[in-house]
Amino acid sequence: MARPTNEDAVSKVETLWKQLEDARFRYTRQWYINWAFYENNHFVWWRKSTQTIDRVNPPKGSVLRAVPKARRQVEGVQNLILSSEPRWVVIPDEETKDADEVARRVNHFLQEGWQHWNVRDQLDELVLYALIYPYSVLEVGFDSLKDDIYVDVYDSFDIALPLNIKDIEEAPYVIKTKIMTKAELEANPDFENVSKVIYDNRLAASDMKEARLSDKFAAFKPQYEEFQTVIVKEAWIKERTKDGIRMRVITVAGGQKLREKVYNIHQYPFVVYKPFSGSFYQPAFIEKLIPLNKSLDVFVSQIENFTNVMVRGRYLKHKLSNISRLVNEDGEIVEYDSVPPQPMEIPSLPNFLFVHTNNIEKWIEEAGTTTAALGKVPKGVRAYKAIESLKQSDFANLRVPVMKLQDVVQRLTEKVIDLAATNYLLPKTIYRMGDEDQPDYFKVIGEEGLNHPLGRELAERDNAIVIKKSFRVKASIENALSYTEEGKRDTLRELYSAGIIGKRTLLEGFKFGNVSEILEEAKEETNISMIETPDFQLLPDELKQHILEYLTQPDTMLQNPIARAEVMNKQRKQSRKSIKRS
Repeated sequence: MARPTNEDAVSKVETLWKQLEDARFRYTRQWYINWAFYENNHFVWWRKSTQTIDRVNPPKGSVLRAVPKARRQVEGVQNLILSSEPRWVVIPDEETKDADEVARRVNHFLQEGWQHWNVRDQLDELVLYALIYPYSVLEVGFDSLKDDIYVDVYDSFDIALPLNIKDIEEAPYVIKTKIMTKAELEANPDFENVSKVIYDNRLAASDMKEARLSDKFAAFKPQYEEFQTVIVKEAWIKERTKDGIRMRVITVAGGQKLREKVYNIHQYPFVVYKPFSGSFYQPAFIEKLIPLNKSLDVFVSQIENFTNVMVRGRYLKHKLSNISRLVNEDGEIVEYDSVPPQPMEIPSLPNFLFVHTNNIEKWIEEAGTTTAALGKVPKGVRAYKAIESLKQSDFANLRVPVMKLQDVVQRLTEKVIDLAATNYLLPKTIYRMGDEDQPDYFKVIGEEGLNHPLGRELAERDNAIVIKKSFRVKASIENALSYTEEGKRDTLRELYSAGIIGKRTLLEGFKFGNVSEILEEAKEETNISMIETPDFQLLPDELKQHILEYLTQPDTMLQNPIARAEVMNKQRKQSRKSIKRS
């Protein structure tokens, strides 16, 4: 395939992006509303006649209250999905005498990388984006400048996928967009034509995201040239050749081609999280909550408007009568010239308003999650086992999103292993805290590094763990011991009593920060004799002697009365000497 010119490359990427934006415009405008609704801007809607987003302004003297019920539901579901930590099982490619050690160390590498690459926070945003929009994306790559793996998260606006696909690998191309400053472009050695880039300081590539961000923030234009920004579009295009599939990457920005490179890989460096089955373009989770939440907003607003009017009072006034009010230090004086104003009866609010409001809240919870996940429990429920049952019901209803997240962790881990095997050309030191809270260091190297003399020499010298592409990783997200802290502690006590877990695991489960100090102190106290403790020294001498005689009773194996009497006398003398020394 011929390498396109600068103009051809820019035109190709911009055309692909424009086609996707036009095709999914009906979805992006709804994502705007979803985003605004999550941020408690409930009274926005799409006006077809003008093709714009409009806002409902309340009449003068009235209010429109936005009840954040949908947002709370989204946060509750997000917390349930993320309530468990991922687990890995690394399977080496062959059976060797050190296979178990290799698997253990690679597992440690993944655990430390999970913290180092900030994956936990990335997953938090990943799940939140996928509940507000229909999907979200993780990108896994290798930064040659930092010589390290990186993980980034993107929402549906910033990564455009073709329509009518259920798996990202089915897509013929994927386009990623990102804001970069002039300084960042100039610092990247892989980019060319940077001096010709036109900077427009847009906030997003998507028009609807640009509109939403413009609503939130005031117009901003950097005063310094190095902080000017431009939208960088990166197109990943699958090419099928007689030798197989390869990936062509074209990066453009500001009317210029920055980079074009071909990789001998057949999978995209992206992992898509789609919490529900179906295509990527489907109604988001929050969309089914919006109509009910708007009804709740209307009812609450009507109740408040009614209250505001009735608290002030209603009066009958004769049409031709003039009334004036005078308020001074003597109080309020009402003057009239003919007929005095008559107060009207204040009606009470009908009960059906509150009944229907409760029904709406119940329907929202049925579409989302129940009260247990939102920090509330039904009246009369206090035992943690009852709360466990409620949360178990919530968790069971979210089994599909949890399993989908497990697939994301699985694919993410596989791509990390693949990147490490390819790009770790020299041994890399991994720092971690061991089981005894002691520093633990080991080194890893990718199998590609063994093909270079220096990498092989250093790997043999440092006894580095070799990470191979052929390693298989089984990642899973499972529920913890319990859904409540009380339940977790009760389960830990039972496991400790049964001898299944040790003291360290028990204390760590109770979230003590200084586990090692507690265990060391307990160990020292067990080596102290009872008669050396301050409490024993405060006892009367006679009581001390009785206690010591009891503690020093002869072994029952001394059946001979004479021998037993001799031992008893000897121990009494030793007890008296101990008391005198005390």
